Amino acid sequence: MIPLCANSTLEQEAALLATLRHPAIPQVYDFLAEQSGCCLELEFAPGEDLERYLARTGQPVIESLLIHWAVQLLDVLSSLQTQQSQPIMFRDLRPSHINL
Repeated sequence: MIPLCANSTLEQEAALLATLRHPAIPQVYDFLAEQSGCCLELEFAPGEDLERYLARTGQPVIESLLIHWAVQLLDVLSSLQTQQSQPIMFRDLRPSHINL
C-alpha cells in the first residue's frame, strides 16, 4: 500500500503500465485509491530478484549467465522505448527490481 495518493500521477502511471505488453513485465490488474492510500494490483512474478541472488550466492556471476540476463534486460528496455508514441524511461533500475 502506497500512503497518500492524492496526486493523480500514480494513477496515470498505473494506466500507462497497464498498456505494456511484454512477457517479462508483470501485467497490471487494477489500481485502487482510497483516502488511506493506493494499491497497484500486479500479476505475480515468481522467482528471485538479482539483489537477493547476489547476496545468497556471494559469488561472481558466470559470464554466459550474465550475458543471458543482459540480453533479456535490454529486450525489456527496448520494448519500453517502442511500445508507446513516447519512449518510457525506467529511472529506478536496480538489482532488487530485476526478477530472475
